[in-house]
Amino acid sequence: YGQGEQAQTWLDHCLHHAPTLKQYARQGRIAAALNAIQRHNALTFPIERTTSGAYLPELPPLTPGTIHVVDATMNTGKTYRIGHDWVQTALTQGQHVLVLSPLNSLGQQTAKDWGLLHIHDQGTTGQAQREFWEAARQRPGLVLCPDSIGKLPEWFWTQPLLLIVDEGNQVTEHICQGDTLKSRYAAILEQIASAARQAIASGGAIVLSEDGIPDRAVQFWQTLSDTLRVRCFQHRKQGLPWDCQVFAGKASGFRQRLLHRIDQGHRLLFVTSSQREAKRLDRILTARDVNCTRIDSETNEGGAFHGFFKDPDRWLYQHQPQVLILSPSAKSGVSIEGQIAPEQAYFQEVWAYFPALSTDTHWQLLG
Repeated sequence: YGQGEQAQTWLDHCLHHAPTLKQYARQGRIAAALNAIQRHNALTFPIERTTSGAYLPELPPLTPGTIHVVDATMNTGKTYRIGHDWVQTALTQGQHVLVLSPLNSLGQQTAKDWGLLHIHDQGTTGQAQREFWEAARQRPGLVLCPDSIGKLPEWFWTQPLLLIVDEGNQVTEHICQGDTLKSRYAAILEQIASAARQAIASGGAIVLSEDGIPDRAVQFWQTLSDTLRVRCFQHRKQGLPWDCQVFAGKASGFRQRLLHRIDQGHRLLFVTSSQREAKRLDRILTARDVNCTRIDSETNEGGAFHGFFKDPDRWLYQHQPQVLILSPSAKSGVSIEGQIAPEQAYFQEVWAYFPALSTDTHWQLLG
């Protein structure tokens, strides 16, 4: 009462900014879809320990016959803590350690960090393979992708087993989909199930590690290993939000803006789940005389980029490409903060093109 003009102004403002019925319905569908995704990706098992900060604190001793879930933000030291607190302890106690990794390049980095052997280290000659397996007997810790589990000898299963599923959600998805297993799918799935049962029944343990592990991944390994015992450790780091711009559709202007930034001399990291797009950009930049390097399964054939995977930051400092193009085979270990001069980061921007693979892969490529 007595505020007719103010009330009219307020009402006009509300009507002007109110969504239409079509917009309102669309917002409701988006909210429902996001809620469904959140429920589908949630971890609802009881959390034994919740921590926060820059780095994951020391992990408690493993409980025999139990699945251990380490759900921690990227770049908080999961790899270091698991290797230092659990892997080295298991080896000291005479257990065998088997690490399943989603990619050989990622697995080779993990093997290096934990002082283990990677299945691709065995060489091609008979003498090299004999030396490899003799070294494995002396230090029985091996890293491999699920496809290679059949290469393990019988003696590897004679001791308590610590089974570590690095990037737990991605490895689980790879096993379930079986895209690269083809006719070997049934046999390899049974071998993985046997390894999971061995880890639980022998007095060893299973470890699932990733940033964000949903219930379905934990339940998958419960089913394989015949155990319901689960311990969960969660760690969160509050980082700065990424300043992102999202493009979609053929007429988005994505490639035009990307090439414009490169023409301006910006140093860019380009990550993609499409080898076709990586090759297309490589051809365009080569024609423009841009210093560009593409690293994927095709260009890395024969280990051409072994130096990059061993020490990415050192390789960048030595070669200094203006544009580095990476496929999912090189999705770990590249620091965008690697410096070429004091207070000057190496890459100025990260661009990504994702027409395929899972969101977990996209997050890790960006992260």
